[in-house]
Amino acid sequence: MQNAYFARPPILAPPDALAKNQPLMPVESLKIGPGREADVRLLFGLIRGITEHEKNYPTRW
Repeated sequence: MQNAYFARPPILAPPDALAKNQPLMPVESLKIGPGREADVRLLFGLIRGITEHEKNYPTRW
């Protein structure tokens, strides 16, 4: 009987995408369409505002 401590882990087969050297996500899903450009600008503005606020008013933890 084999000890559980010395048991070998199972060998997992890689997904087909990794076996064939293909990307896990299609490139088309990563493209930003013209309708989303405004959302991206708003998101960057929000991140920039939070960063500036943290610089000016650091939190004390």
